[in-house]
Amino acid sequence: MTNPTSRTELWLLLVAGFTACLAYPLGVFAPLPIAVRTLLLTFFGPLLGLGSFGLFRVLSLNRNSVCGGLGAASNAIAGALFTAMMLVQLAAGHRGVRRLA
Repeated sequence: MTNPTSRTELWLLLVAGFTACLAYPLGVFAPLPIAVRTLLLTFFGPLLGLGSFGLFRVLSLNRNSVCGGLGAASNAIAGALFTAMMLVQLAAGHRGVRRLA
């Protein structure tokens, strides 16, 4: 099946995915200081990409899938774009709070 190093790698990748599932709601909905929210939402994109790659690895243990690889790559790109969008929105929102724009 898989060797111990591969199992550890899969476990870490899947933990990254579950951490992404916690980072987003905490960063958006929890009443946290702006620095903590920014940190959580900055890590969401990379954690989503790692979690997607881990899910791809789990789903392709028995056979390779081109569509699975494309899906994992697309999800990693989406995580990066989401992180950039969210950081711009946080910066604009933080500036707007002080200026009441």
